[in-house]
Amino acid sequence: MMNLKTIRLLTFLSMALVNLTIACEEDSESKKEKEKRLLEEFLLTNDITVEPTASGLYYVETKTGTGAQPQTGESVSVHYMGRLIHPSGEILIRSSLE
Repeated sequence: MMNLKTIRLLTFLSMALVNLTIACEEDSESKKEKEKRLLEEFLLTNDITVEPTASGLYYVETKTGTGAQPQTGESVSVHYMGRLIHPSGEILIRSSLE
């Protein structure tokens, strides 16, 4: 049988865990809101009109290919430029042409 001191400690730890979980969920949501705001500012500043895909991916097709459509199992070459908005607001750029 547990003594009163052990029960109090377990109760405290349980409450602390619940509070920590709630705080993490709030931080996570505020990060999502900040990322969305930064993305919207970037799109507006750079005069980019684009809607996200169902998965949330934003992409702009700048040049459509004119060759034959690839078949299943074939390899293709793709040139891309990816931008990652760092939480500080800095834009990190990655390109396949580097």
